[in-house]
Amino acid sequence: MDSPEVAVGDRVERTTALHAVHRRDRARFSAQVRRVETNETTTVTEIAAAQRIADEARARLRHDPEDEDAARALAAAL
Repeated sequence: MDSPEVAVGDRVERTTALHAVHRRDRARFSAQVRRVETNETTTVTEIAAAQRIADEARARLRHDPEDEDAARALAAAL
């Protein structure tokens, strides 16, 4: 029969291990959230840049409908 001290020691060890796993999993989740937030921010920034390029290209095409560079920029932005 196990002594109570061994059982308590084992329980503390298991609890400590579970806490370590929980902290590790929480840290991984936080890192994933940060990556997603960063990717979303980058995507929003890229969309905003594409919209600016498209707006500038449209303005150039209104001024000069034959401007091939503006037409290509507009097509690439869309």
